[in-house]
Amino acid sequence: MSIAAIYYRHDEHEIQKQSKDQLYLLRVVTKLSDIDGKTRNYGTDQPLFNAEIHMIKSIKENEGIHVTGLADMLGVTKGAVSQIIQKLERKGMIVLPSAFSSSCPRFYV
Repeated sequence: MSIAAIYYRHDEHEIQKQSKDQLYLLRVVTKLSDIDGKTRNYGTDQPLFNAEIHMIKSIKENEGIHVTGLADMLGVTKGAVSQIIQKLERKGMIVLPSAFSSSCPRFYV
């Protein structure tokens, strides 16, 4: 068998192995996505998504934080923070005090 044939067989085996690894990783990511998409009750009367409970925790640990601070801390966009904040406000889980200017809202649990 030539050297080129040996390298080809080795590369073919590596590609098959990488494909199996990628498929396994895809299954893990899909399972985590399914878990993240479910709501849970955390001792409240409102079911909460994983992202919502993380947002509440971050706000509680940094009371008075603003949207940009939350986005930077959580590694998400300001738009994503705003959407979650709106949901949490509707659920009565966070309060935006009226004493603050709406141009720089700060959040409290």
